[in-house]
Amino acid sequence: MAKQDRLWIAVDVDFWETDGADITAEAQSLWLKCLAFSKKHLTNGSLTRGQLEVLVSPLLLRSNGNDPSDELIAAGLLLDADGSYIEDRKAWRSTFSPCTLRGWFDWNDSAEIIAAKSARGREAAEVRWGKDAKGNAKPNARVQSTESREQKNLKTEKKLELKKISTNSIATPSAPRARGRDLIFDALAEIEGFAENGSTKPNKAEAAKIATAKKLILESDGAVAPAEIRRRAENYTKVMPPGTLVTAMALASNWVRCASRDRSRSQAVDNSEVDSSGKEPNWDEVRAAAAIDPPEEVW
Repeated sequence: MAKQDRLWIAVDVDFWETDGADITAEAQSLWLKCLAFSKKHLTNGSLTRGQLEVLVSPLLLRSNGNDPSDELIAAGLLLDADGSYIEDRKAWRSTFSPCTLRGWFDWNDSAEIIAAKSARGREAAEVRWGKDAKGNAKPNARVQSTESREQKNLKTEKKLELKKISTNSIATPSAPRARGRDLIFDALAEIEGFAENGSTKPNKAEAAKIATAKKLILESDGAVAPAEIRRRAENYTKVMPPGTLVTAMALASNWVRCASRDRSRSQAVDNSEVDSSGKEPNWDEVRAAAAIDPPEEVW
């Protein structure tokens, strides 16, 4: 059976013994729903308050009216819009700020990378299987050679003659061209823990991730100096939650946010769901407008 082209989420097999050990089954269900919703709609691990409320609603009956999102906030799984821990849940709810899922970019590609991969896949499929693709014979068709025996013999003689000429000629091998170091790549590799002098090098998979991070940064900012990469990597530890590990991909995904080490300047709060009077919107209307019908069971 062919593998379907679908999106998947990464869940730690020890989740129910670590982060999920001290929360109820309803809170565990909500966490998995939040992960799946963000991956399906490519929200980069961010949920608006309306989206969160829609995911919470089916679980309220099973939790005796207790909001399971409070447990996720207390466990540090749901963070504020800038990635900081929510200390005062009541004050946070009054701002209608979006929430982010902890560690999203440690295990998931950004929406831009997923879209780029999908586009490349479609282009490759069109080239290989499209109606204008060359070399696609009809099923079970037998390929017949149109060349005559004389033409084949002539080609063989030319190949042998060329081989004889190349064997008799003495060619001095040219020295390999020296390749300059990629300072931007080196700066990102340094963030991943590889030595700046190149004594320790990333493997093929690690180098591919670093190259992807470099591409995202250059697409965002154009020409970037290695010193700027190191500066923003240092800012990353200031604007993200304490203990958050900085990686090349994480820095690329939060490149604009890390321009300043001031967390208040890096905050990206979306107040689009607060009406002009400053009152909380009618969540029933928000759910109807969102037209989201999340499944009852954990997928």
